[in-house]
Amino acid sequence: MKRITLLLCANMTGDEKLPVFVIGKSKQPRSFPKDLSKLPVRYRNSANAWMTGFLFKEWLYEWDNKLKIQDRRVLLLFDNCTAHPAVDDLQMITLKFLPPNTTSLLQPMDMGVIKNFKGHYRSRLNDRIIASLDANPDEKAIGISKKITLLNALYLARDAWKELKPSTIVNCYSKAGLSACATEEEADMGDFHDVATVVSG
Repeated sequence: MKRITLLLCANMTGDEKLPVFVIGKSKQPRSFPKDLSKLPVRYRNSANAWMTGFLFKEWLYEWDNKLKIQDRRVLLLFDNCTAHPAVDDLQMITLKFLPPNTTSLLQPMDMGVIKNFKGHYRSRLNDRIIASLDANPDEKAIGISKKITLLNALYLARDAWKELKPSTIVNCYSKAGLSACATEEEADMGDFHDVATVVSG
């Protein structure tokens, strides 16, 4: 079994979900194409397949550059951990750390987004296994699941993220006390065009 880390990021209205960011251990897994830009998700590697400060900063700078082109300013909420370092030279993204030990209470992704994403992923994985069993009745489900490659998993993750409904994300932000219906004064939005939150694990 291969360990991977996923980063998910969506805005509070649920109408913008950034591509899934996957971190694996191998730089070029055997199932991958030579050109990693053809992958269905953003992929990087680290020694333990964990998020690192370097990878997080790289992701932030890439997104910041895209936001410059769009002339959009974003307030990004995320939990306080060593893999999420403070970055002071972003031009379009303002980072706000959640207070320590409040992730389960204030992180919108923990209010149901991650759970729903995993549910969609498992559903698609089960559909794949059932289809294989129908085509090859002599096979066992455990044997089929062991044949799932990392590339297969990336496609499943991309499709599961696409399937997540905007209304689910809005409800999860609301449970965390953040409402897209609030006025700018109520939400203290200032010059920001959007609020987004990120989680990796």
